[in-house]
Amino acid sequence: MRRALLAARDELGVDLLVASGGISVGDHDLVLPALEGLGFELGFRRLRLRPGRPTTFGLLPRSSDASERPLPVLALPGNPASTFVTFELFARPLIRALAGLPERAWSRPTRVVELAEPTRGSPRRTHYVRARWTEDGRAAPLSKQLSGALRSIAYADLLLHVPEDRGEVPAGERLSAVILRE
Repeated sequence: MRRALLAARDELGVDLLVASGGISVGDHDLVLPALEGLGFELGFRRLRLRPGRPTTFGLLPRSSDASERPLPVLALPGNPASTFVTFELFARPLIRALAGLPERAWSRPTRVVELAEPTRGSPRRTHYVRARWTEDGRAAPLSKQLSGALRSIAYADLLLHVPEDRGEVPAGERLSAVILRE
């Protein structure tokens, strides 16, 4: 792990390092200790977000020369749906900003949509619910919302933003959504 991080930082000339997996907690947390061993300055970790709680961001010094701009590091969770959602929420806007693109370029549109079926939020976390468009233009949450549910990524047309501490959200209510495809 350390060799790969050093290669990305020193040999490949990258402007951003995005890692996926190994950023959990406990025995499966492999990335953070390796980064910390290289002088990583933590920006944030363990968000109140579902899916995507272990998402981590910080800066990795490029060398002992303090004049060099540090390397931004974004570590995304390893479960597929968590990686997908956190890429859309954090990596896509960060890449766009680092590339100097205008806000409308390489970004997903957002808008308020009506729910065709009820959905649930998460206690103490903001929840992004994968959903599909119905024939009448409303949003239907997908039945499988587990972080490892690959089908929920393939079939998702939008990500419904359910605010923190929101319980049941009834059909007919309107929520903000990230539009993945029309």
